Amino acid sequence: MRTFLIAAATMAAMTLGASQVQAATVLNVGWTTDCGKSTCFDETGQYRQTFSRSAFNGPVSVSQLLMDRGVLGTLDGKTFRLSFQLNGDELGTWGQYNMGGIGGDQLWFGGEQFTWNPEDGDLVLVLQITPPPK
Repeated sequence: MRTFLIAAATMAAMTLGASQVQAATVLNVGWTTDCGKSTCFDETGQYRQTFSRSAFNGPVSVSQLLMDRGVLGTLDGKTFRLSFQLNGDELGTWGQYNMGGIGGDQLWFGGEQFTWNPEDGDLVLVLQITPPPK
């Protein structure tokens, strides 16, 4: 009986703790009609996607990004930087990637987990082509 009570108390504690922890969200980035024929980057070498606060509830933990390969297009040999902004301020970056080593139709990117509260504003993904080193 004592073992049963301990097990029941442990399960109750785990259930209460799990209800307060939100699972990590994977952001999805896809090709849109704003994209050109060969890439989604604009003439300044930048691509931005806004994640509207109205589409999310409560604080959101973000640590992964799933991107359609068509967003990057024909950027072989170029390097881009992946970062996030909130209200014009950068929240952080997940590093730089060279297109020469990336393959597949769907690309996974991961980085340091951060929490975005949609009540604070829209989250903006920024991909920026970086100039080659001199």
